[in-house]
Amino acid sequence: MKQKKPASTREKPRAAPAQDVAVHRCRFVDWMPSSIECLAFGADCSRLALGRANGDIEIFSLGSSWQRELTIRGAAGMSARSLAWGDGSRLFSAGLDGFVYEWDLAALAPCRTLDVGASGIWAIDVHPGLGLIAAACEDGTVRLIRIGGEADGTNPPELSPGPTLGRHSA
Repeated sequence: MKQKKPASTREKPRAAPAQDVAVHRCRFVDWMPSSIECLAFGADCSRLALGRANGDIEIFSLGSSWQRELTIRGAAGMSARSLAWGDGSRLFSAGLDGFVYEWDLAALAPCRTLDVGASGIWAIDVHPGLGLIAAACEDGTVRLIRIGGEADGTNPPELSPGPTLGRHSA
């Protein structure tokens, strides 16, 4: 059995030796992601297009792991309220600016644009077999847009106005 030393002879705790401390300086950014407005799966479900409130469009590859393939930056005043895939990799968007855009995914820019004559477009859907886009407009009409061209490139692609389905009167 150990005997205790008298208090006066006990060792005093030693201070730790002075050491250099590495400090990592970190700055935080007020990151405010833009809200997601719309989503559209490609016909073969291998891609997902995502539209944000600031007009950005992001394309995700849905292979074994979801991976962002590309981002198309929105321009001032442009919105991506609705997205739809056509034949192959033809991507269309519409927004509250009243335009329908077809996107060149290699150049990350619109390749064709059509003003449908409405103050805003809330939703679009593509019927690839008929070559039509239906655009649900803010004025209560559905405007049909012809999609020229084939995915195989036999006819030149185009966007042209089709018939307008009128409003129902109450």
